Amino acid sequence: RRAPSCAACQGLAVGLFYHMGSLAFGAFIIGSVRVPRRLLACLVPASGEKGNAAGSCVLKACACCVACFERFLRFLTKSAYMDVAV
Repeated sequence: RRAPSCAACQGLAVGLFYHMGSLAFGAFIIGSVRVPRRLLACLVPASGEKGNAAGSCVLKACACCVACFERFLRFLTKSAYMDVAV
């Protein structure tokens, strides 16, 4: 049996045709978590300037949780993309 002439092109076509929903969903999840993280990244320095230690601590804890959740989602999405590829 002969190898396909353009295996990479055929693989890309199969991935786009059969797995576009999985790819789009993973990108949507990562993008939707990025917005709150950026918002918290802007609020943390502003809360430190106000002198409110409790508010600053709460915002930093929230930012840490959101960043950890985003890293977990990136790992999970990467693994899911590999499962789709296989």
